Amino acid sequence: MKINYLELRQFRQFHDAIVLENFSDGINIFHGPNESGKSTLVQGIRAAFLERHTTRTVSNFRSVGEGSTSPEVILGFEHNGKSYRLSKRFLKDRRIHLVVDSDAIDGDEAESYLSNLLGYSVPVRGGSDSRHWGIPGLLWVNQGYAHELAESVNHAQDSLHAVLSKSVDNISSTDGDAVVSLLQKRLDRLVT
Repeated sequence: MKINYLELRQFRQFHDAIVLENFSDGINIFHGPNESGKSTLVQGIRAAFLERHTTRTVSNFRSVGEGSTSPEVILGFEHNGKSYRLSKRFLKDRRIHLVVDSDAIDGDEAESYLSNLLGYSVPVRGGSDSRHWGIPGLLWVNQGYAHELAESVNHAQDSLHAVLSKSVDNISSTDGDAVVSLLQKRLDRLVT
């Protein structure tokens, strides 16, 4: 997956829209002084992917000092050769709109599509937690919550196991023997 567009509107300290685009391939780093919104950007990405648009447990997403805002996250991303545009609005005017290439999906159907695409589960009601996040919950870690990764890993282990097993099967059905032999030679040189 490659995120190429992020926009937050009425989301925590970003009352006016903030737009980030033209992300680089690989790792992108947000940097800036304390309280400039770095963690809020990550929280916005997590919310777009992992929180239901209908949840009422995200009142902390509201724009600071505003009681009736509708926090919104808009993401553009690419995954497996397809182009996606996700718009998710919370609280007052709740909605989700997902465009896959040129096909549009809304509501619960969009939530299900997204969760199946990325391998997490959508909570039946309330906010999501580590039981629901799957592998995506390991990608965007909120500041101050790294100590809770062990719980997320425990819940993501079935997904991780399935992905790793598939990768091992793919390697072993092609060049697996050569890879194993090369790794064994390198290990033998290091272990004395």
